[in-house]
Amino acid sequence: MKRIVLLLLLLIVLFSGCTKKDALVFVIIPSEDAAMARDQWSSMIEYLSDGMGQEIDLLVASDYTAVAEAMRYGHADIARFSPAGYVMAVEEGADNEPLVVAIKKETGLPGYYALLVALADTDTSDLNALTFGFVDVGSTSGYVAPSIYLQDAGITLKNEMFAGSHNAAILAVKNGSVDVAAVASNRVATALAEGVLSEGEIKTVWQSPLIPNCPIAVQSAMSQRDKDTLTALFLDMPKEIVLAIATNESGYVKANDATYDPIREIMRYKGE
Repeated sequence: MKRIVLLLLLLIVLFSGCTKKDALVFVIIPSEDAAMARDQWSSMIEYLSDGMGQEIDLLVASDYTAVAEAMRYGHADIARFSPAGYVMAVEEGADNEPLVVAIKKETGLPGYYALLVALADTDTSDLNALTFGFVDVGSTSGYVAPSIYLQDAGITLKNEMFAGSHNAAILAVKNGSVDVAAVASNRVATALAEGVLSEGEIKTVWQSPLIPNCPIAVQSAMSQRDKDTLTALFLDMPKEIVLAIATNESGYVKANDATYDPIREIMRYKGE
C-alpha cells in the first residue's frame, strides 16, 4: 500500500514538473522611463497572464533595436513593435508575425492616411501647375508617402515648400500660401475638431493606403493555440486596460504580415 502511495506521489510530482510552463516574455519600448512603463503596463500584463493561464514577464527594452534583437534571438515571445521596427526585424531574419494592430483613440482606425489636401474651390485637375506644401523630408505622411504617389503619377512639382509641422502645412493651404498640402489624416481631424478648419473648407486630392499603427507580434514558432488565445485576449481587452498603457490607443484589430506592406513600400522609397 505504501509503495502504491509513493508511486502516486512520484507521478504527481513528475506530472507537475512536466506541465509547468516557463513565463512568456513581452518586450516593449518605454514611452518615458522603465519604471513608468512597468506601472502603465501592469494591468495589461496581469490581464494577459490570467487569460493565458501562464505568467507573462514584461521586458522594457532600451530602444527599437533591442526589441528586434530580443525577438530575433528568442529572448522574447511577444513584442510591441513600431511599424518600421517590425518590418526591419522580419527583413533581418526574425521569424515573427503580427497578431493585432492598435487602434488610435482619436480616429478609431488601426492606422492613418497620408493626404494631399486643397481648398475646396481649388482647381486640382492639373497638379503640375500647383504649388505644394510638405511637412518635413522625414515625415511619412507629410512627405514620403505623397512623394511616392507624385513620382509614380509623373507629377513635376512647380514649387514646393516645407512647413515644418502638420499644423503649419494645414495653415499654409488654408491661407493660400500653397495650393496643396501633404498632411496626416488624424491631423486634419484634429484641425476640424479644434476649429482651425471648417467643415467643407478643404477637399482631399489624394489619399494613401492605410499606414498601419504599431503591431503586437509573436514568435512564429508559438503554438497556434497560444496565438489564437492571445489574439482573442487583445481583441476583447477592456478599453480601460488599453488606455492605461498611455500610447494613445483604445483597442486592437486583427493584423497579418501583409498589413505592413505600405511600410515596406515607404522604406524602399527612403532607401532603408
